[in-house]
Amino acid sequence: MSRRGYAAVILVSGSLLLYLCYSGTNSSVWLRASSPQPEPLEIVTHGSHKVQAPAASLTPSSDLPRNALRDSVSRAPSSDLPRNALRDSVSRAPSAGFPRVALRDSVSRAHSSDLPRDALRDSVSRAPSAGFPRVALRDSVSRAGHQTETRQVVFAKVHKAASSTVQNILLRFAMARNLSVLLPTGGPVISQTTSKIKREKVIPSIEGKELYDILCSHVLYEEEEINKYFPKSAFRVAIIREPMKQALSALTYYTVTWAVKELKGGYDKHKTDPITGFLKHPEDFSGGKKCPSPLSFVSNRMSYDLGLEVSNAEEMEENGTKIQTFLKKLETEFNLVLISDYFESSMILLKRSLNWSMKDIIYIKVNEMLLDKDSVWRKKPKLTPAQLLAFRRCNKLDYVLYEHFLPIFHDKVEREPLFEEEVAAYKRVLKSVSDFCHNAASGEKLLVQRSRWTEEFDVSRHDCALMMETETAMVKMVRKRQLQLRKEYILSHRPVSLPKQHLKERKT
Repeated sequence: MSRRGYAAVILVSGSLLLYLCYSGTNSSVWLRASSPQPEPLEIVTHGSHKVQAPAASLTPSSDLPRNALRDSVSRAPSSDLPRNALRDSVSRAPSAGFPRVALRDSVSRAHSSDLPRDALRDSVSRAPSAGFPRVALRDSVSRAGHQTETRQVVFAKVHKAASSTVQNILLRFAMARNLSVLLPTGGPVISQTTSKIKREKVIPSIEGKELYDILCSHVLYEEEEINKYFPKSAFRVAIIREPMKQALSALTYYTVTWAVKELKGGYDKHKTDPITGFLKHPEDFSGGKKCPSPLSFVSNRMSYDLGLEVSNAEEMEENGTKIQTFLKKLETEFNLVLISDYFESSMILLKRSLNWSMKDIIYIKVNEMLLDKDSVWRKKPKLTPAQLLAFRRCNKLDYVLYEHFLPIFHDKVEREPLFEEEVAAYKRVLKSVSDFCHNAASGEKLLVQRSRWTEEFDVSRHDCALMMETETAMVKMVRKRQLQLRKEYILSHRPVSLPKQHLKERKT
């Protein structure tokens, strides 16, 4: 071969021509793509819908590092490289389940000059096992700034603080990437009264490992117990809400939808205006006690969900030092505490913290009670300052918790660049998604255009169905799917038994 270099023409997908040239004089390698009649490729995204993308989009951007593409296709070709080496490096496709678009995605996302030389190669070579959906490979590619998205998340699901909406987001994220979710063997809840998690009461991870990727079901938070099921590197996040809003939401839900005995007794005494009755006469909703128990979900429940022992509640209320110790413990254990009263801001903060995409955090509110406009539960209470003070006293721990983490949350937001601009863009996307999902006549797909805040993505009817699914049904769906993936994993890794006659031959 001449020292002046060579050129290779590679046929890809039947009609796309890749021209790969190498010059021995300046050691440069470049790729050009040509397709006079580009055929659309079918890309399988999470869910069952498909997106059409033109094959011509294989062309890399002009600012791609000179050696990045070379490393993704072949290690640096020398002058004695066999003429078919480049062809083979492309044709060595993974299993049949590999998406045809994977190479394009690994190239088109490369736009920074600081891209590691083997980043593209690694994003292609991380092929999933044969039994796994094709989307797993594509989603292993890192996002903006070449920081890998965080995939191991421990979410402390606090009652009546928009936690079911966050859970839906996390479950959809896990399904799209075949992540292992710690789920109970039955029902949507691991436990609402203890932090202990029994192995026999949860489903196995996909690969049968002791550690999981995602926690988003109700269980009282206790760091030592969580560490048995998740790596210490997993991102830990909680969410809390203004205490009166949380308590009144819990009062409505656990009286109307999921009746708690003590609350039902109070409702029977104050049927015409149960909310005002609860705030003025909390003893009627707590079996005669001055304040309801955290077990009734309407008093200090957020602190209880985050690890406060009921036996210590009254003692801690009178001991400022112990309260501060509890708060500092939470600060140490959690990477981020979200505020549901600022939900969109919380989601953007979570997105940035985890390096997720805009599509990963779209949602439609779930587990939200639908009340008649004339319902007694819609009445606005009129309370005296003394009655408001009495409520604060019964919920002292939750108020201290909320008023401790609220300024921390605002401080994090203020330090984020262009944060309000991204929140505004996020709200616009959510409005479009909601309009589309609630209007069956608006077509089969919604296309969200690329902007400085998001890559282009589409939302299908299947996506809508997942976002609008109830908590119980969603958990059931993910559980069934994970158990099926577990079976596929076992089958794909089971040693193949030789027939008896072959075993005899080997012995002889």
